[in-house]
Amino acid sequence: GWDLMLGSIAAFYAVMVPYTKVEESFNVQAMHDILYHNHHIEKYDHLEFPGVVPRTFIGALVIAILSSPAVLIIRVFHVPKIYSLLAVRLVLGCVILTTLRLFRVEVKRKFGRHVEAFFVVLTAIQFHVLFYSTRPLPNILALALVNLAYSFWFKGNYLRTLQALVCLLWCHHLSFIHCYLCAVLTFIYRLQEENVNYQLIIDNDVS
Repeated sequence: GWDLMLGSIAAFYAVMVPYTKVEESFNVQAMHDILYHNHHIEKYDHLEFPGVVPRTFIGALVIAILSSPAVLIIRVFHVPKIYSLLAVRLVLGCVILTTLRLFRVEVKRKFGRHVEAFFVVLTAIQFHVLFYSTRPLPNILALALVNLAYSFWFKGNYLRTLQALVCLLWCHHLSFIHCYLCAVLTFIYRLQEENVNYQLIIDNDVS
């Protein structure tokens, strides 16, 4: 039920506002070139207009691969390209909401159903989270790995948390602040857990 609600809202935003803003231009153009020019790299727009700041194609490549079956059908039936953009947006939204679901499940396991419900309602009524979940901005592409890192952290799997953070840092240097924050939180949480376990050992020895 929660997934359907969040997905419906995100899809509504994507359908009602299908066009791009300037911050999306790099990844939108990259996904277009990957999907329509494939291995003909000499046709890629970024060879002629590389931009001032070096950026990665990794996020755009992943989303392009996932959306390629839908785009192939669109191309076969000669449907306007705007629907390819919509397909890419919906695929990106599915990726973001899937990782958000993993995070939500861990919130429910750790804090209970009431906190989970509050988490979902808060996400639904905040416009920016679901609206931008279908926008291929650099930070949104990074958000998928951030959600994974937090879900592993809540699960107590610190190795996976750090692996997600390292992957995030490797794929997207602009997300360093997310990596740093989550790594600090992981370290603090781990210290607190060890202190609790140490206190329990002391209490057992005293008793």
